[in-house]
Amino acid sequence: MTSTPMPLRLSSPTDLLSAIPYLVGFHPNDSVVCVAVRDTQRPCFVNLPVAGVDADGGAAVRRTVAYVAATAHTAIIVGYGSPQRVDAVAAQLHTALTSLGVAVPGVWRSTEGRYYCLIPGCAACPVDGEAYNPDTSPVAAQLVANGVVALPDRAALAAQLDPVRGRRRAAMDTACRRAVHRLQAMIGDNTGRIDNLPDHGPRSRLDATPGPAVQPAPTHVVDAGARALRDALHDAEQGRVLSDDEVGWLAVLLHLPAVESLAWRCTTDEPWQRQLWTDVTRRATPPLVGAPACLLASCAYLAGNGALANVAMDLALQTGFTSSMARQLEVALDAGMPPAQWRSTLRAATAGSAPRQQHC
Repeated sequence: MTSTPMPLRLSSPTDLLSAIPYLVGFHPNDSVVCVAVRDTQRPCFVNLPVAGVDADGGAAVRRTVAYVAATAHTAIIVGYGSPQRVDAVAAQLHTALTSLGVAVPGVWRSTEGRYYCLIPGCAACPVDGEAYNPDTSPVAAQLVANGVVALPDRAALAAQLDPVRGRRRAAMDTACRRAVHRLQAMIGDNTGRIDNLPDHGPRSRLDATPGPAVQPAPTHVVDAGARALRDALHDAEQGRVLSDDEVGWLAVLLHLPAVESLAWRCTTDEPWQRQLWTDVTRRATPPLVGAPACLLASCAYLAGNGALANVAMDLALQTGFTSSMARQLEVALDAGMPPAQWRSTLRAATAGSAPRQQHC
């Protein structure tokens, strides 16, 4: 789910079809996008990859319908791809939404530079489609002028979170190993497992559900985590890139639940925060990627960038990471919760943490 980054006037199918790639963050292909129109609020764009719909037995369609019906009075459906791939999903959405009283004035498909109307009554659209060129659209030009980018596809978006490689990877792995040893020394532990942090080895996986014998980190360790978080946020806001040791130390400490909770409380929609958590996600050694990836997902979601939020959340889940807040964010993303509602959920869920101004 993605919301518009600025006021836009979309007065024709060409405007809408040209704008959608910029508003979801990439050019959809074999996807159906549902545009939810919500009174005075900006419309939201829900992207449904056809392959995902096929794989989950229609669960994604049902979630989208439930979200749109609960939050919008009108929806527009746009498919990108061949009729064999997208028309059936578009029809499912149309039937389900109209049965729940949601007005659906347009169902369109974009195929090889032409758009087609998929329901009776579309104005000014011949049976054989209408040619359009998104590259010459004034709406696309407005979005580009405001710094909005449409990547070639979802894979290109995911590639922005690819781990650093080569010498940078080796340096970061060494820094993360030093950070684990530093934490072990602080806590007086030589087992390699501190709170929910596992042995830092090539086969290790994060277990974010500690067993009953696992003790919370001592206060002085949590205080060190709070300082590392505060310093990282301050430096990122000033445009400074963290050193390898700073990234390693922060990545290790974020997997202590008390420090993770503080970090969730500090997340905002500021671009510099997204840059910080993107950088930590890419540089952290793989077993430590989960927590910063979740924080990146939260920051992106608060900014209305549902595409990046979902990509970051998928990456976190692939690491095996989980926590109470990560599970709440996963549910929110699956349900298409509006960013403003996620902000309220985040505030309520972290209300027990130390005051935000103390650590952020």
